Amino acid sequence: MQLLELTLHNYKIHRKKTLIFEPGVVGIIGDNGCGKSSIFSAICFLFTGEVDVDKKADLLTLGEAEGWVKGKFTHNNKEGTIERHISSPKIVLTYDGITYNKVTEVNLLWSEMLQIDAAVFNNVIVAKQGEIQNLFSDESVIREKIFQKIFMVPPTEKIRSCIWDNYIKACPPEKLEEDIQLLQANQVAIAGKRNEILSEIDRKQINSLTSIVLHSINNRISFLKQCQSDLVEKPAVEFNLNSYKTELGANEAAVDELKVLESRLLAKGDLQLELNDLIVIKTKFEQKQSLAQEILNLSKQADRDSLTRLQLNLKALNEQTEEKRNELNNTNTKLKEVTIQMDKFKNLAGKVCCPTCDQELQDMTGFIDNLNTQIIDLKSRQIKINNLYSQALHKSKLAQEEAGKMEIIVRRIAYLTEEWNKLSEVEFSKDKYDSISKSILDLKIIQASIQSVNQRISELTTEIRVLNEKLSNLSIYDGNVTIEEELTVLDSAIKGDERIKEEINEFKLEAGKLEHELLLLEQRIKTSEDNSVYNLRRKEYLSSLTAAYDIFHASQFPRKLIESYMDHVQVYLANYLEYFNLPYSVRVEDGFKIRLYEPEGVDPLPRVSGGQEMMVGICLRLALHKMFAKAFSLWLIDEGTTHLSESKKQNYFDLIDELRNQKVIKQIIIIDHDERLANVVDQIIEL
Repeated sequence: MQLLELTLHNYKIHRKKTLIFEPGVVGIIGDNGCGKSSIFSAICFLFTGEVDVDKKADLLTLGEAEGWVKGKFTHNNKEGTIERHISSPKIVLTYDGITYNKVTEVNLLWSEMLQIDAAVFNNVIVAKQGEIQNLFSDESVIREKIFQKIFMVPPTEKIRSCIWDNYIKACPPEKLEEDIQLLQANQVAIAGKRNEILSEIDRKQINSLTSIVLHSINNRISFLKQCQSDLVEKPAVEFNLNSYKTELGANEAAVDELKVLESRLLAKGDLQLELNDLIVIKTKFEQKQSLAQEILNLSKQADRDSLTRLQLNLKALNEQTEEKRNELNNTNTKLKEVTIQMDKFKNLAGKVCCPTCDQELQDMTGFIDNLNTQIIDLKSRQIKINNLYSQALHKSKLAQEEAGKMEIIVRRIAYLTEEWNKLSEVEFSKDKYDSISKSILDLKIIQASIQSVNQRISELTTEIRVLNEKLSNLSIYDGNVTIEEELTVLDSAIKGDERIKEEINEFKLEAGKLEHELLLLEQRIKTSEDNSVYNLRRKEYLSSLTAAYDIFHASQFPRKLIESYMDHVQVYLANYLEYFNLPYSVRVEDGFKIRLYEPEGVDPLPRVSGGQEMMVGICLRLALHKMFAKAFSLWLIDEGTTHLSESKKQNYFDLIDELRNQKVIKQIIIIDHDERLANVVDQIIEL
């Protein structure tokens, strides 16, 4: 992969900056504070998404709310772009003509294209200013962390803390183990005591009554007590039986007498049918009387002669009303004519000639006064006639309403008379009606009495049958002694058996308690055995965890892993150190301390200079790059000449020139202030 173009928007001090990168060695130069190191920071953020500040917001240019970094690259001879935003997780990747926007999708594809992780990129591909010297720090913890990052060894202290906190420290405590032999001895003693009690239970059960014998005795006692009870109850049953039989005979005689009376009443015929006919006749007769009374009442109010007089009076009133109406119309017409004439001649008052025909006019004053008098008389007459017309109209209306009412009454009398004529022959005998009603009532009383007596006879018959059965079921004693003597013997036998059974139950209760103790002892023995196995497994588990905890100590697994890497790195490291003409060998010893030795020397150099640290650190990065990043042919180094002497600086640039000529690393981006940088680069970018 090769970086072709880098665009920064509101990234640190760069508000808007675009850089073009060519293949080969690219040198970035500029004054201090112009943002050279920010370029490396932006490249790391673009390729890994990681930042070199506490918060991503610190990457933004002061006063800005949004920023991003965009890079153009080639991969497998195909161009693409990737853009990462600072204030949001937005990331856009375009490659091979396809644009990807989903974060998870972009991260997966980008990881496949890079073939290295962020740790390798930040600690092998990029050599940041100031980090190389940390390899020679006097603090072993700092050296350990740096070597773990460079050699991609995981932070084992976190693993150790996880093992300790989540497994060793959280391991449950040992479980209680009891003395199993002592528990088993107690078990044997309790079992012996239980067996003795069980033998005593068997002995007493032989002397106790069997359930069959006990059932027979209880049945005999029940029979004897029933005999006692029946002997007391028998006289009362016999007395009640005789009483019911006497009452039954009396009721049967009463039924015979009632049936004779019923027969006599039934011999008179169907009384109910005759009564129903009389009820119909009674209803019609009452209707006939009601019609006659209503006709009489209406006749007092009106008759046909009165109706004729009313109709003649109504006709006269109508004629009078019509006459007044015509007289009123004539008066209104005359008043209208005089008013029109008055309006016509009123305009000629005081004139000599007619304005229309120029004829000489007589004095019009008298004529107009005459017309005014006529108008006044006509209006007075109009009011008088109008009052008379209203009175006549009111009288006519009242007469018409009275005639209408009279006509309705006359028609009602005619209808009622017609209905009365239909019922004129209906006659009703109240004595006959009362006689038949009384006979029917007597018959119903007799029949109800018969039913009541029959009901009582049925009840008495049932009671007599029940008492006969009860009398036949009364128990009769069949023994040779008295009932009381036999009950005493049987009761004594039962009480003796109850005492034996109480003793057996007490023994069984005690045996049950001992059985429960045996069960508890068995459970305690089983629990102790299980706890012993658990504690043994727990000890083995903790032993394994402790071994793993010790293995992940910095002096164990991480160091062994780094030592295995160092065997291969030493070869590449020695080759690169030759460019600096260092007559020393380099070894990583206990505590990750880097030591420089004289050729074939036993003791390390007493002191390592800053320049030596820088040279070893650069060569170590190149050695690792050769091992882990062959597929990613890009290397970035910031201020590689720091602490180097003039001759060693020349050696440093000779090494860069050799890397350019070898073209193993196809693109190298260098930040440096030395002028000799221009002699070993293919492109200079000046900020």
